[in-house]
Amino acid sequence: MAATVTFVINDPLASGGPPIRSVSAGNYPPGDIAKFDIKPSATPGKYDPLTPEFDYWQTKLALIGGLRTWKTLTGSYLDRWWGNQSALPVMTDAGDDLNAFYDRSSLQFFSHGFGGVTVHSAESVDVVVHEQGHALLDAIRSDFFDVPFIEVGALHEAFGDCNALLNALEDRATRDAVIAASPDLSGFQFVESLAEQLGDAIRREYGPDSVETGALRHALNTFRWVDPTGLPSWAPADQLAGEVHSFARVFVGAFYDTIRNIYTSGSSGQANLRNASRTAGKLLLAAVRTVPANSSC
Repeated sequence: MAATVTFVINDPLASGGPPIRSVSAGNYPPGDIAKFDIKPSATPGKYDPLTPEFDYWQTKLALIGGLRTWKTLTGSYLDRWWGNQSALPVMTDAGDDLNAFYDRSSLQFFSHGFGGVTVHSAESVDVVVHEQGHALLDAIRSDFFDVPFIEVGALHEAFGDCNALLNALEDRATRDAVIAASPDLSGFQFVESLAEQLGDAIRREYGPDSVETGALRHALNTFRWVDPTGLPSWAPADQLAGEVHSFARVFVGAFYDTIRNIYTSGSSGQANLRNASRTAGKLLLAAVRTVPANSSC
């Protein structure tokens, strides 16, 4: 019998989603493809959350899922990361912070305790696959990285969130739960609510204006494009700011509406939701491969 590990399918604070699973300890797809080198590593087993061993398998399975989603949308795996790297280093606990990031040389996730609650950003599939999204986009459009335009930086952040949405909707139990919660996808639920646990921690530490209610960001939103250079550099989370994470919500909201509209134009059911997500994902990838790296993004 194959060794099994415990896996949180979405986010530790996701409400209404599939329960924690016992799954086979997966490995990367075979062949000479872009992979990850996660540290510290662990042998398969049933580990408790907030331990290095749990974080290893939670992160690894999330990243493997993201690779498979990419192949589903593009037809092939990436062969190398930016800079011709074959294995991108991943640190599951890079220090004390409420954060995670991709910096071309690695993916880094952090942990932080506040008010008796400890959060490991590596334990959220939303967070892990968001950062993986940065690496995926950088591999195919390296000219987007560090471009001095708010809209291009916001597109990079939005792509991470869109990658998390697409990855989540590849799971059948997740699609069933989303439809049960909101049959036409017009209501708040655990998939469009991104990085709930990290958002909760930031909100508790920095106050109610720091993040949106119930999540770090919501894909279901009503934000509309305005010239970001005319926005303040910071604004409460229910408003737009001229900052890449804040302004990214315009694009993420439009992308989520695209999935919703494709889905509601056809038959109901989880299979149609899967097809709607994949159609929207392929359109997204076709767009980012060709759009110019300037403020018209």
